[in-house]
Amino acid sequence: MASCHLYYTDFARYGCRSTLPTYINIIRNPQERLISFYYFIRFFPNHQRPMSDAKRNMSYDECVRQNDDECTGAHSKGYWTLIPYFCGHDPVCRKPSQAALEQAKANVMRSYAVVGITEDVDSFTQVLEQTIPKYFKGLAAEYQILKRRNKAYSNAKRKVKPKPETLEKMRPLLKLENEFYEFVKNRFYNQVDYLRCQGHEISG
Repeated sequence: MASCHLYYTDFARYGCRSTLPTYINIIRNPQERLISFYYFIRFFPNHQRPMSDAKRNMSYDECVRQNDDECTGAHSKGYWTLIPYFCGHDPVCRKPSQAALEQAKANVMRSYAVVGITEDVDSFTQVLEQTIPKYFKGLAAEYQILKRRNKAYSNAKRKVKPKPETLEKMRPLLKLENEFYEFVKNRFYNQVDYLRCQGHEISG
C-alpha cells in the first residue's frame, strides 16, 4: 500500500496487466480547500509562513476583493490543483481543459475502487470496509476511536466564513475543479446507495 501525493499512472500501458494496483482516494470541496489552506498557512502552529501582520490578518474576503495573486492568481482558465492527480502524466493533463477533466473522470471510473469526500469521512471509511475488506475490515470503528481521541488544534478557530459575493467571484476560477468534485461526489453516493441496497449498513 502506498500513501503519498501521487499522480494517476496507467500501469497497463507499461505491460503490468496481471497485478494492477487498486486505487483509492479522498478529495475536498475545491473552494473549501482554498479557504482552509489560506488560514492554515497563517495560523496553524509550525506551518505559519513568513508574512507581514497586515497580510496575515487579512481575511479571505479581502484577499479576493483586492484580486491578490494569492487568492485569485490562478491559471487564466482557473485553478488546477485537484484534477491533475486523477488525469495523470499525459501532456493534456498539464493545463486546465475540458479534455483533461474528461480524462480524469474516465480514470476514476476505470481504476478507482473508491474516491470519497472529506466532508463525509464516516461514510468513506464504511465504504472502504465493505468494498475492500481484506485491507480495511474494522476501519470504520477504528476511525471513530481516533476521532474521539484526536482533538488537535484547528485553524477553523481563526477562519472567517466567506461572503456570498466572494464565492461568486471565485466560481469561474473553480469551474473545472468543481465539476470534477461534483462528479466524484455523485459517484461516491451512488456507491453508498448500492451498498445499502445490498443490505450493508452505511451511516453518515
